[in-house]
Amino acid sequence: MVGIDTLKIIKKKFPEVKCIILSQFGERGLIKKCMELGADGYLLKDCSKQDLINAIKTVNEGGTWFEIHYKIKVTTLDKPKLSTREKEVLKFICMEFSNNDIAKKLNISKSTVNTYRARLMQKAGVENDIGLFKWALENKMTNL
Repeated sequence: MVGIDTLKIIKKKFPEVKCIILSQFGERGLIKKCMELGADGYLLKDCSKQDLINAIKTVNEGGTWFEIHYKIKVTTLDKPKLSTREKEVLKFICMEFSNNDIAKKLNISKSTVNTYRARLMQKAGVENDIGLFKWALENKMTNL
């Protein structure tokens, strides 16, 4: 059985179990698939001993650890700080409010909402609202 199939089974039967994938393949699509399936980490087999130890510690503490494109590490324990306004906008995005509705609620312009949305996506490293919502969930930011 390959790792991705094992991951599917483990996360389906035991979703609370932390899973770190150790692979020889560093393709972005494979890493993204593992993230979507609930992997808590992804490292290349040639990673250093210290990286493996750090990944295990980070995941054990509730974070994630992904090596993307050979040694670029992304960890959610180092989540960016959000301003009060960014938190407000993120809350409304997670509640599925449109930019117009968010602008009205916060008494700001639609273009300002767009700016906050873009800044949030950049900080979260995602490309759309679904990614922001998932990021907010993963970082326990849904009770903003």
